[in-house]
Amino acid sequence: MGCAPQSLNGTTAMGGARGRGLQKLAIGYAAAMGTMPEPELVVRNGKAVSVILPIEVYQEMIERLEDADDIAWLREARSKPQAFRKLDEVLADLGMSRDV
Repeated sequence: MGCAPQSLNGTTAMGGARGRGLQKLAIGYAAAMGTMPEPELVVRNGKAVSVILPIEVYQEMIERLEDADDIAWLREARSKPQAFRKLDEVLADLGMSRDV
């Protein structure tokens, strides 16, 4: 069976809460950018396999996801005790000195 684009008007098309969140995110970005093209859903054998979005919406989503990943990493790093070394120790380990 082939692929058929369909309008993304149902919340079950992308699969559960995550799908609803991504759908809402995509539509929100499109609306914020002044355009409201409805994302297209590609279906194979009755199952959603991909979504067609305007490139600007996709790029903004990727930026937001990367930012969220960075924030999660930062929170994890901040939750651990920090250990610092003196610059001279690090330079010595690297076989360098401040006189370079």
